[in-house]
Amino acid sequence: MASPHATAAEVVILQDGKPLPRKRATRDIRFRPNANAGTEESYIVVDSARMYSLVDNHEFGEHELELRCSDGVAAFAFTFTSCVDPVASALQASSVPEPDVSKI
Repeated sequence: MASPHATAAEVVILQDGKPLPRKRATRDIRFRPNANAGTEESYIVVDSARMYSLVDNHEFGEHELELRCSDGVAAFAFTFTSCVDPVASALQASSVPEPDVSKI
């Protein structure tokens, strides 16, 4: 994203119709009070032409991502990635008991 005609522009980020919870925030996400809803609003400041990290979901799932861009925001490409944390996977695997093969 970029803001080619202004020093900076803002993009409000919603997931499933709601502001991001802080546990889903990335290094680019900022929060401010949302006076209309009595909650926090999640947003980014687009102040240079670069890739912005918008949301960090810790588990697989289906979601709707909504970007409310102020005037002057240019969006070029979107990348969606999913991965499995090897440390979390190892911890989960170690907590699952091994099957008793003698009973098979």
